[in-house]
Amino acid sequence: MYGESPDSIVGILNTPKILADPEVDMVEVIDFPSFVPEEMNLLELLKSFQNKTHSMAIVLDEFGTTAGLVTLEDILADIVGGLRREGDESQFVLEEQGEGRWRMTGNVWLEDFRREYPALERAPGVDTIGGLITSRLDAIPAVDTEVEFSGLIFRVTRADDRRVLEVLAKTKGGK
Repeated sequence: MYGESPDSIVGILNTPKILADPEVDMVEVIDFPSFVPEEMNLLELLKSFQNKTHSMAIVLDEFGTTAGLVTLEDILADIVGGLRREGDESQFVLEEQGEGRWRMTGNVWLEDFRREYPALERAPGVDTIGGLITSRLDAIPAVDTEVEFSGLIFRVTRADDRRVLEVLAKTKGGK
């Protein structure tokens, strides 16, 4: 929740409390936000969460304007890799389809695919295959869109309006 602008955040609406009791008084479901500077390192941020009752903070830039939101899950995912919640339906699929060919979901981590294809170059700021394709195009790709990267051709086989869902990758010159 914010006041006059998104840069004046005044509270965080605790939706699980509202869903648990729709008759609850609104004052009881508003948490005061924690603010952290954009420059704070992960270890300091993790320590700050240990001292708080909630697991999210508003990130402020050097001018005091809102730069984003960070959660405890974001920090843990950055430290130990992607986390999956119990009941999370998203599946990570990475299957070799023959020599030099792979089928995978868009949420496969680049590091995981690099074990299959060690020549895969690093892509700064990108974590997943879908993110790689999206960043190379600077747009959400349509089905059958192809991207070349690191000696591979990635073809999007399934996508929605928000992300890449499935990809076929093959080495250049592969069948």
